[in-house]
Amino acid sequence: MKSSAPRIFKLDDGKEARFYYTSFCDAFNSYKETKHLKISEAEEALAEAIHVSSDAVHNWRSKSNGPNSLAMVKSIAAAIGVSDWTMLVKEVKEENTEMNKLSDLQMQSVKTAYDSIVDFLNEFCHTDGFTGDFWFKFNENNPKDTTGAVYDYIEGRLSIVHDTLRKEYLFLHDLPVYEELCEFAYNDLYDTFNEKIGPNYRLAAIDDDNIPTTYEDFMKAYNRLNEIAEKWV
Repeated sequence: MKSSAPRIFKLDDGKEARFYYTSFCDAFNSYKETKHLKISEAEEALAEAIHVSSDAVHNWRSKSNGPNSLAMVKSIAAAIGVSDWTMLVKEVKEENTEMNKLSDLQMQSVKTAYDSIVDFLNEFCHTDGFTGDFWFKFNENNPKDTTGAVYDYIEGRLSIVHDTLRKEYLFLHDLPVYEELCEFAYNDLYDTFNEKIGPNYRLAAIDDDNIPTTYEDFMKAYNRLNEIAEKWV
């Protein structure tokens, strides 16, 4: 879905700010992990807490649009445990949109983030979307909730990606590439596996052309990642 132009808010000090999707996704992810929820469950829980639809929360997370008021931003912050609501907005400045103008240090930071994401995608591909033998290995140790155990493992792997991005914040946060990489890590990576865990889903993809195979999901994410990186490196 195409993103709409972000709403501009006027702060008490007269400065203008917009909803900061990257910070929201980071805080939402922590909220989800703290409550041990899947993505859709966390979206529903937050929606119920602030009296909006789960579709609205999903749209904020996917950057399709943002909250329509500072009051809503403050409600979101309170609901997901962000003590300072201003962490969810970002001052509107003239951003550096020049391509191929990164310093050597910034280019290394982009590569570090890129490598971390590719490591996750490679594991996704090599384990047939965290199914097959990978899934059955977890099934042996946790037969009652194998899918939950696999999700927990994936969340741990994603945390490595998210931690890597946080470490590169100092060098990249003023550049659009940082938000693009974060948006990819918090949305596109989840789309590769979310609601697709378990052998039945991947087996169904063999005979159903409407269900993407593991490799198709991998290549969709990998190509999108390269589109982001190639604009800057």
